[in-house]
Amino acid sequence: MVQVKARPRTPRRRSAQQSSSVKRYVQYGLGFYFVYLCLASLMFGGGDKSATQEEEKSVLDSSKNAKDLNANFERNLVRSAAKSSSNNNDNKSAPQKPMDIHQVLESSKKNVKAHQQVQKEKAVSELTLHEPHISGSATYLTPEDIEEQKLVHVIHTRFMQYQPDLKMLGMARLKLFETFCLPTMTNQRSQAFLWIIRTDPELDAEVKAGLIQLLKNVPNVVVVGSNEIRKGAVDMGFRSTDAISDITEETLFMGSMELVEAYYEAAKTKTLFETNLDADDGLATEFVKRSQEVVMHLFQVNDEKQRRKQRRQQSSWLTLCAGRHAEWQFYVPWNLQDQKGSLKHGSLHVCITAGLTWVSQYKAAPRYNESHHLI
Repeated sequence: MVQVKARPRTPRRRSAQQSSSVKRYVQYGLGFYFVYLCLASLMFGGGDKSATQEEEKSVLDSSKNAKDLNANFERNLVRSAAKSSSNNNDNKSAPQKPMDIHQVLESSKKNVKAHQQVQKEKAVSELTLHEPHISGSATYLTPEDIEEQKLVHVIHTRFMQYQPDLKMLGMARLKLFETFCLPTMTNQRSQAFLWIIRTDPELDAEVKAGLIQLLKNVPNVVVVGSNEIRKGAVDMGFRSTDAISDITEETLFMGSMELVEAYYEAAKTKTLFETNLDADDGLATEFVKRSQEVVMHLFQVNDEKQRRKQRRQQSSWLTLCAGRHAEWQFYVPWNLQDQKGSLKHGSLHVCITAGLTWVSQYKAAPRYNESHHLI
């Protein structure tokens, strides 16, 4: 059997004649393309030479304007840099370092405080005070009437003592005084008492004016610029020799000095009531009348035997306090998100400061009492 082997095909080489013909065709093509370009330029680009010159001139002008603008910009930039450099040389301050996180927080706190201060001042400027309603049927004692009374009742209130410059706090307390304290006093069923309000002698002018505005139509109140703390059962109370030593014509912001002196003289020989009342507390409208009736009943002597017994014991010294009270809280214990506040009923077993009263008869020796009477 005959085997035939296939030979690998070898590429044919171009002859020299074929290479020269290819070069010739390329040269002809380039020549024809050059001729075409020349003819096209003669047919379509051979316009008016003046138009071409104007276009060249406009291009040159725009280039010149651009160069002028760049030159002006560079001059202005150099001037501003020189001015900034001169300011820095004048100040001669060290370059500031970038603020760290603590400085940022401190700056933020200052901004918040400034905003809160503005809001507080706005709230104070919008605060409106209203004069209290005074019953036309109320009977007020004159200095001449006090001598005929069987008892003398003095109510002590302190307002912003030792806090003269705290204007915001003063305005807030003034609003509490107007809302809670003042109406309960002007609506007492019995107005047979002297109300002494002591405040700081250097009290802020605006707070002082607001306090006087609220009380100007109340006949049985005096406002005194004094930081003295006066309470019953302390050094004979209103009967002591210096009980009204801090009340003078100079310290009396409003009220009658004659009325104060008449009450002080009557207290030396009559049954004396002294009641404590804070400026943000209030009393029941029957408190004064009811407490005076209870004391007069307890101190009443009907026969000579009881009168002799009373002289020996000299026990005419009582402590009175409110039997029931309601306490307003700014929060709601069962719902801390509620902003309306809440009322809490007080205990009957503890004497609170609001309405705490000391009563003593003439020449009764002060003594400690473990028990108290509820009103």
